[in-house]
Amino acid sequence: MEAPKQPSTTREIPVPAGLSGALQLFSPELLDGPGLVDALGKIESLINWAHAGQARILHLLEQNFLDAAAGESLPQPAATNGSAKAALRRLDEDLATSLAATEAACALRIPERTALGKLRTARLLSEDFPATLLALRNGQLNYRQAETIVDEALLLPPEARAGFEEHLLAGAPTQTTSELARSSRREREKHHPETIQQRTRKAAADRRVSLTPDLDGMCWFSAYLPADTAAAAYNRLTTLARAVQGPDEPRTLTQLRADVLADLLTKTALPTGGSDPSAPADVLVTMDVQTLLGVADHPAELEGYGPLSPETARELAALSGSFLPLLTAEGRNVLALGRKARLPSTTLRRWLRYRDVTCRFPGCGRSAANSDIDHSVPWSRGGRTDHGNLAHLCRKHHLYKSETCWNLLENDAGILTWKSPTGRHYTTAPPGQLAEPPPF
Repeated sequence: MEAPKQPSTTREIPVPAGLSGALQLFSPELLDGPGLVDALGKIESLINWAHAGQARILHLLEQNFLDAAAGESLPQPAATNGSAKAALRRLDEDLATSLAATEAACALRIPERTALGKLRTARLLSEDFPATLLALRNGQLNYRQAETIVDEALLLPPEARAGFEEHLLAGAPTQTTSELARSSRREREKHHPETIQQRTRKAAADRRVSLTPDLDGMCWFSAYLPADTAAAAYNRLTTLARAVQGPDEPRTLTQLRADVLADLLTKTALPTGGSDPSAPADVLVTMDVQTLLGVADHPAELEGYGPLSPETARELAALSGSFLPLLTAEGRNVLALGRKARLPSTTLRRWLRYRDVTCRFPGCGRSAANSDIDHSVPWSRGGRTDHGNLAHLCRKHHLYKSETCWNLLENDAGILTWKSPTGRHYTTAPPGQLAEPPPF
């Protein structure tokens, strides 16, 4: 697909009448209480107006990519039937939207999933909910309120949405975001033709598990499940945790629930006792030799998280088969790694996982463990299988590099330079970058 056209001039976006004038705080310290509150409200209105402008620009950006896709659609065989043609056209449109989201994510320095959500909201505000977009533009709503109206309205049949939007907009300017969310849910129940049971079955399609790093060596391990399933799982954990309680058990019930959950999922225990013979979890822990031997206490690294206490790292490294120790010498040079012909060796793969941490496309957070190792200069074109020509790319961004107008311009010892469809350049350095290359 061709890169979208780049305009040669820019066009000024007019400020709406409700926000005309200038807002300049020379010395806000001189304002009294009422003046500060008044200035705060004006700044909030300006922020809302800017959100509306960003939504409009995002929608135009997506249209720009869609127009480019329409001008160079996938080749279709003469015998292709109508449904197949529609599927091919949908594929072109989905790719164009995905590329637009990627471009926006890089420009805004946000995750692609977040950018895709912003594109979706921008499209809906621009095409289906212009009254909400106008209220946002005039500073009467904040962006989260606009999202709430759109998200709730989409759960209704199309014919009921206009009245629903009008009702919510009438009260939104005097409501907080949480108050608007509550009133929108109540209003939606009045208009929705489906029962809550029917809607619950559909919502279950979004069930998922997520991992969110937190501070001090901790993470949140969460699951989005149907309420009855989640309650049953929680009650089961409580039953197992209570079975461990006793006069000599110092852990609280809350701590025991967490420990039982971790034990069940990481092999070290079964609810019936004994050991789980299934394959253990594969976790990469990096530490220097001195720390492993206990003669130093330098911070270690846990793949997908970050700094780890030396005590925890030594415990994990001792779990042979469950954790992969990657030893480094002082100065962060990885020890004793080799390489083979086209495919990297196990040790080189492990080193690359440590260096890259994630997919190396700008802004992508998919773990290196779940990504491909790509030859920056393809093997078929003489590319070498060494650290300076290898980088992790998830399947999606591997495809972007190979099949779209995203170009990888350079791999300078792991520092990648990309060129986007609109001509912008982005450089990504590996989070685990070593001071020197491995001693091959």
